[in-house]
Amino acid sequence: MPCHALITGERNRYYADFGSLEHLARGYRDGYVYQGQNSQFRRRPHGAPVADIPAERFVVYSQTVLQPRSCLVLYRVEESGVA
Repeated sequence: MPCHALITGERNRYYADFGSLEHLARGYRDGYVYQGQNSQFRRRPHGAPVADIPAERFVVYSQTVLQPRSCLVLYRVEESGVA
């Protein structure tokens, strides 16, 4: 989600919690963006610390195959003209 929000600028619904380069870096560096910090979208703390989980247990990807969106359009980053 950090990639989608960063590239498209979308900040609706759960994308409100993402969109900065720091979010993207934190996701790749730490495994998850939220590890107990307050979530703007959820209006409460979200996630849990993962410091004790070895890095090789995480799978890193920048997007799933297709992102179903609330506007009923299937969207891929490649279709945005940015990738």
